[in-house]
Amino acid sequence: MTDAMLVATANCSIGDKKKHLNAQQVKNLLLGKKPKNVYENYALKIIKTEALPQEIEAFAKVHSLILKQVNKVLYAT
Repeated sequence: MTDAMLVATANCSIGDKKKHLNAQQVKNLLLGKKPKNVYENYALKIIKTEALPQEIEAFAKVHSLILKQVNKVLYAT
C-alpha cells in the first residue's frame, strides 16, 4: 500500500478534479493544520470516516509522520 491510496480516498467524492488535494495538503491536514477551504474540510471528514487504518499508516510512514499525532488529529472528540 502506498501513500497514494489515502490521497485517492480523500479525493474520491470530490467531483471537480481541479479541487482534488495533493499529498502535501493531506499531510498538512493530518498534522492538525486547519482546513483552508470546504474541499479540505470535506476530505478530512472522508479520511476520518472512510479511510482504512492501513492507508493512514502507510501514508504516515511514507511522509515520516508520527502515527500517534495523526491519530490524535483524526480521532479527537
